[in-house]
Amino acid sequence: MQAYSELYSSTFNRASLTHISDLRTSLENFHPDLKYHHPIGIIDYQFNTISLNAGINNQIYASNNQLYDVVGRSGSPYLPHTAKLAAPLMVDEYDTFKPGIHYLYFSSNFVLSNTGFNINQVSYVQMILNGTSVYSSYHSGIEGLVIPLAISNETKKMNLTLIFQVGAEQKYYPINPEQEDEYVVTGCFGQDEINVVGDAFDAGYGEGAYAAKGKGSIFYANGNCVYKRITKPIIFVDGFDPGNKQHAPEIWRDYLNKPFEDGTNPNSKLGDELIAQGYDLIIFDESSTGYNRGGTGLVENNALALEKFIETLYNLHQSTLVDNFIIVGASMGGLITRYALADMEKKGKNHHTKLFISFDSPQNGAQIPIGLQHMVDRFTKLGLAGIFPAMNNKLHNSSAARQMLLHHSSQNSETLQADPYRQKFIDNLDAVGNWPSQCRMISISDGNRIGLLKNVSNDPNIPAISACGSLLTANRYAVAPENTYLRIGVFTNAASSRCKSFDFSTNHPLFSIFSLVFPNSSVSRYTVPYNNTSIDIAPGSRIRKDPLGNISPDVLKIIKNGFAITLPPNSVQFSNFVPTFSSAAYTFPNNETYNLYKNFTGVNLSKCAGTTPFDTVYASNEDLDHVAINSEIAAAFRSEVFYPKSKSVCGGGCPDYLVSQSVVSGSTNYRATKSITLTPPFSANASTPLVFKAEIGGCPNTLALPQPPKNKNSTPTTTSTCGSFTWDGSRNTCVRNGSTVTFQVFVTNMDISAYAEFSTDGTNYFKATILDDGWQVTVPYISGGNQLFWARASDKRSNTIFGSLGHCN
Repeated sequence: MQAYSELYSSTFNRASLTHISDLRTSLENFHPDLKYHHPIGIIDYQFNTISLNAGINNQIYASNNQLYDVVGRSGSPYLPHTAKLAAPLMVDEYDTFKPGIHYLYFSSNFVLSNTGFNINQVSYVQMILNGTSVYSSYHSGIEGLVIPLAISNETKKMNLTLIFQVGAEQKYYPINPEQEDEYVVTGCFGQDEINVVGDAFDAGYGEGAYAAKGKGSIFYANGNCVYKRITKPIIFVDGFDPGNKQHAPEIWRDYLNKPFEDGTNPNSKLGDELIAQGYDLIIFDESSTGYNRGGTGLVENNALALEKFIETLYNLHQSTLVDNFIIVGASMGGLITRYALADMEKKGKNHHTKLFISFDSPQNGAQIPIGLQHMVDRFTKLGLAGIFPAMNNKLHNSSAARQMLLHHSSQNSETLQADPYRQKFIDNLDAVGNWPSQCRMISISDGNRIGLLKNVSNDPNIPAISACGSLLTANRYAVAPENTYLRIGVFTNAASSRCKSFDFSTNHPLFSIFSLVFPNSSVSRYTVPYNNTSIDIAPGSRIRKDPLGNISPDVLKIIKNGFAITLPPNSVQFSNFVPTFSSAAYTFPNNETYNLYKNFTGVNLSKCAGTTPFDTVYASNEDLDHVAINSEIAAAFRSEVFYPKSKSVCGGGCPDYLVSQSVVSGSTNYRATKSITLTPPFSANASTPLVFKAEIGGCPNTLALPQPPKNKNSTPTTTSTCGSFTWDGSRNTCVRNGSTVTFQVFVTNMDISAYAEFSTDGTNYFKATILDDGWQVTVPYISGGNQLFWARASDKRSNTIFGSLGHCN
């Protein structure tokens, strides 16, 4: 495809050629299963290139962005070539050979030739794989020929040669397709799939309405596979996926079930553990093919596909479900899940979700070093952007990247400035309610919560990243022709003073000739600090993989070979990707200064504290790779999945934790569900004694201040009026809903550190679902009947109280 693109772009008369975009469309629509069915692209073409010495030898010159022959030149600036190339044409989503039976198709629609070659002239075909003939046959033309090719897990390297007999001539076309290892799915683990298409939607970005696709691969819990039933589903939603190369097998192998050290077990796997505990795991993959769809498409459209999947999964398996859904949104998947659940609630749809886990998701934005973005932009100007859009769109110019990045190169700003797509995305979130409210929401972050910066590293395998420090440098001298140079530098964001983020310079004749492509042979970009901080070294998960790996290997070959440079190992993958303040969705309450280095030590990260929309936030003590699982992260998953907790109820303006620094002049009531802290300069300013009431949980406590303290650090005395653990009849409710009745029952006078447990049979107890002292239950309606209730405190389970409420009409 790259070779065809280059030839098409440089051909003067293209009347007989298929436009590269039309060729891509033909490929994407070639077969329903593009993973195993590939047309063979064949190029047999004569062409010229311009000698790099043409300018130096005064054979060609540039004027007004056009190239001209020098009149009376001493020689030709053109070098003749013939390209003979064959390759299986593969979409970005499946650009490597997976184990299985592949089918290779021959069609004149995928042949480019100006030498007179025609596949209908082919009389004999042979295909050799790793030195062994796998196909040979005589033909009278090969239009429509299909050759099966078996690839096993043991086929680690592929050397494929295609031999044609055309008249008396034999044509050899070497093919070297890539092949990679793959977790082989089975009937129980990933083979069963549910495919959906979301509703067509125009999100307002000017891209028009389109319907995104999604695919859920089912990994059954032990015992569920035989009956194809799902009982306790956990849905893992995939994140940003340039080229749509990452599917359920890779997600399972490289993320969800990747071994990690957990205590004495050096080979712990969270995926296997969840399955063993009876959970069915469904990996949801944004499976749309084509440029700027699926894993790089708009969050909103992918969310609509997830909505359709949630509805489909419930409708197919509702008869066997014993629990509502747990949805884990990893990376961009957290944004997709957030939008999907909020949108379903806005539409009045039941998403049947009890827990939403945002796993290292950029809820407040993501970061890719701006210098790297500028570097890719620069090389894209070689003319590859329109021909091979994957180069810079895979890194930062896809729709999804433009929605998430806090600093985007399109704005040409030295300060943090996002693409307009980001504000549009924020507006679209706001239009659906911003966050879901009918399920528990928690965040798990791979960024550290203690304010540790990346300019210090205690791991010999992880370099320290300093502000304005080098992330990638390539200085190459004596590039052909001699005495020429090419210098590239990518640097981190500034922290204390303005500094370079990208540096490029060369005197290579290619750049001086092609002024249309490169108007400057030298360019530098700069950044300035934000509040004396650098986002590239801030606390947060690391990029994990070298982003240059998302650029087409074909394009990298052009960069390396065309300019005789080797891009060295770099530190880009160790810089910041999802800042901790972003994955925590920290709100910077009470006009707190926006701080990229925020240290969350001692900060109550919870919805009821007003610091985040999440019920709670888990974070590591060190920066990890993006969406990595270690013992800390696994413990957070276990805490929420194995020991279910209710969503926080913060009604009545009552937070879990309350901190006051007020100067008060009259009697005041404080309410919180967990604790109330009065810190300096809290004081009373009045001429008469005041009474302050602080209600914690259901237990009223009176703080008596006999005299207003003049010293703001004085300590008030405390007296408790808390009685014995009992029912709180004033808050009990009963509501009839046809054939069922819903009760809410409450207790009072419970220890601050405890929570209540309730039962309707005196044997099976359930944790409070309304704060720590209330419980809601729905039972069948019985006319004139009474419902029995038992309750106990979690710290005094032997002290059980008993009561009853009548069934209401």
